[in-house]
Amino acid sequence: PPSEVRSSDVPELAAFRHAVTLANRNIHDEAEKNTGRTGMGTTLTALLLARQRAFLVHIGDSRAYRLRGGTLVQLTNDHSVVAEQMRSGLISPAQARTSPYRHVITRALGIDREAAPDRMEHPVQPDDTYLLCSDGLTEMVGDRDIRISLAGSAPRDAVLKLIAAANEQGGVDNITAVVVKVPDAESGIDRLAREVNLKMEVLHKMPLFRHLTYQELVRVLNITEVRSADTDKMFVEE
Repeated sequence: PPSEVRSSDVPELAAFRHAVTLANRNIHDEAEKNTGRTGMGTTLTALLLARQRAFLVHIGDSRAYRLRGGTLVQLTNDHSVVAEQMRSGLISPAQARTSPYRHVITRALGIDREAAPDRMEHPVQPDDTYLLCSDGLTEMVGDRDIRISLAGSAPRDAVLKLIAAANEQGGVDNITAVVVKVPDAESGIDRLAREVNLKMEVLHKMPLFRHLTYQELVRVLNITEVRSADTDKMFVEE
């Protein structure tokens, strides 16, 4: 099962919480103002890679997978009636695939005034591959075929293969897929990302900035610079 992290001291998860709150409020308010959109809602599965960690926020029956060393793992739990029934041992996976309740979700953005997403954090390893996808893909394509597509293709090609496979099997629902692969060697972009993440971490540990949100830390970072100094050199004095 996913390892959920609730600490408000993790800026990435705090940023996710803020984004989900705003999105949920906007959808809910629009549904209340427009009678033609009553009951409107959406699922959400989002991934942020930072500081050698994978941060996830999830609500609904879209999914996040990770392929590592040839092993495919579903990182999120579906918020749906059939998923709850399977976790309780009431039905089998085979029964879930044909259940009339397989599209009934128990949590979503915009349905209630307050959203209740899962938030989690995992360590990242070189060559990890992540897949974010809607149930329009997973209902048509099994885990075995997902693993083969991710393992044998570059991210863009894997997306095209997965969508094509879902359509070949019937394509009865909207199909969304995003594939992200962690580099196995550090590039110039990776070094830059590592340096930015290090600066963010340093800022967050400073008493002056420790209570800022992730967005506010980014704004501070954009107007700061790193300077080298000799030991005991005075930068500022009264």
